Formats: sequence, structure tokens, C-alpha cells
Amino acid sequence: MQHSRPFVQPIENRLIAIERFKKLGAPSFSGSPNPMEAEAWLRRVEQIFSVMEVSDEQRVSLASFMLVEEAEYWWKATQRLLTASGTGGLTWNQFTKVFNDKYFPATYRYEKEREFLWLEQGDLTVAQYEAKFISLSCFAPSFVDDEEVKCRRFTDGLDLDIKSRIRVLGITNYSTLVDKALTAEKDVIEMKLAEQQKKCHLSSSHHENTSNRPSKRGGHGYGSVKSSSAYQKNREHPSPTQSISNQRHGQSSGTSSQFTRTVCKQCGRAHIGVCHARTDLCFRCGQKGHLVKDCTVPKMTNLGDTRACFNCGHIPP
Repeated sequence: MQHSRPFVQPIENRLIAIERFKKLGAPSFSGSPNPMEAEAWLRRVEQIFSVMEVSDEQRVSLASFMLVEEAEYWWKATQRLLTASGTGGLTWNQFTKVFNDKYFPATYRYEKEREFLWLEQGDLTVAQYEAKFISLSCFAPSFVDDEEVKCRRFTDGLDLDIKSRIRVLGITNYSTLVDKALTAEKDVIEMKLAEQQKKCHLSSSHHENTSNRPSKRGGHGYGSVKSSSAYQKNREHPSPTQSISNQRHGQSSGTSSQFTRTVCKQCGRAHIGVCHARTDLCFRCGQKGHLVKDCTVPKMTNLGDTRACFNCGHIPP
């Protein structure tokens, strides 16, 4: 019985496929300990395979050709073990399984899957949130294979203000959903900016009104400044009535007057000059023989004159 030999691609065809594979941007992989780099390499290789339309066996051959350094040593050892077990030619699914077990372990994939399920926009913009959503969605294919489920998961993670505008639309197309979310985000930003400007305007108006309001305590308000100015003006230019009052109370020219009233021990009253309460002297001129009402001396205008009333200091009419 004749056994069928596995198909071996001609060397010329393999070289052509490798050159085309590399020209399309196939990256090499050296065995990075970062699982995300391994996942990114495998995803990029699969993108190129979808363009080249190569067979399953060619995929293993081309992908393994791009393994270098530590990854190349790993693959040679793994290939010998798989060949010794009698499995024959390796399929692409077998290659991705052993590759992920080595460089992209299941525990890390589960962690990324949970991160996708709990992903929220938070402080991210809609564009940043959408980019992270896509990068993590490959770890939870069951949530992105269905378009409606994918849209629902994306909406659930949006900011509350944006989500409330999007959810009522019932969008089930992912690209349309992202576009509407970007528009809603712009509206929310403009609304918050308008509210902030309104608050600043109200605060500025309130501060201006408070500054112009007269102070009840006479501290720093307009009324206190006006009163202070008037007081200073009166001190610098006193009226005739104020001048007379100041002179009578010993406050003229900033020095104490010589006519300051003191309590008289004889009559018990406060007056200036010599007490004539119990004499027959005229209170206007200080002479004997007549009373103040009959005095012919003109009315006094000088408060320093000792002819003022010695009893009370009053200037008779």
C-alpha cells in the first residue's frame, strides 16, 4: 500500500511568499517577556495573512520564519516535540495555542478580559476611551462578535452625561454609536463651559455690588470715606460757629486755651475768670453801679475778654 506524501511547496514559491510577507510589513519577534508585545505581533501577522490569502500550512511556515533569537530557539524545540509525537503537519490553531501558552498565558488574558468588562470612560475623552475599548475587545470576543452587544457594552462605559444622551437613541451600529458619542461629548463640554462662564459673571457682579455698598460700621465703605473727607475738611476749614465753640472749649489752634472752665469753689459752677456771683459788679463790663441789662458797653466779640459772664461764661444778647 502506497502512503501519500505530504505536499511540499516548491522552494521558489516559498521564497516568493516570504518576500511578499516581509514587504507587507511582517514584524519579527524575539520572545519579549511583555505579553502585550507577543499579542500585538500575532495580531499583526494574522492581518497580513488575511491579505495574502495563504493556506493554513503556509501560515505556520511564514510566521515561524519571523521568530528570532530566544523565540527561534523556543520554536525549534517545540517543533521537535510536536513532530516526535506524530501529529504530522502543524495547523495554524496549534501554532497560536503553543505560542500563547508560552508568551501570552491564559491568566494574563483573563485579567485583560476583566479589564475590558469593567472599562469606563472616566477622565478619558471619547476618542481615548474608544481606542482602549478596541484594544481590549480582542480579549473578550464574545462581547464584540455581536454588534448589538458590542454597542451596549460601549455605551455602558461612557460618562453619565454622554450616556444619557446616547442610550435613548438605541443605536446598534458601532461606528454610528462612536460618532454620536463624539458629538454628545462636544455638546456636554460647551454646556459646562457656558455654565462656568455664567457663574463667573454672577460672582463678579456680586463682588462689584458689595464693594460699592456703604459700610455699616464706617470701616471701608463709600459712606465712611465721604464722612472721613468731610471731617478732614471741617478740621482744616471750620465754620464760624465751630470756631467759636472750639475757642470756648479751649480747642483752638491745637493748644489748650487759657480760658478753660473750672469748677468754682465759691459758687460751685464751672466758669472762667474771677467769680462775681455775690458782688454787684456788671457781668458785661465788670463795673459797679449798674446791671448787665443797663450796660452801655457794646456786645463782646472776643471770647478771651474777661468781661464775659464770670458765672457761666454766657455771652448776653
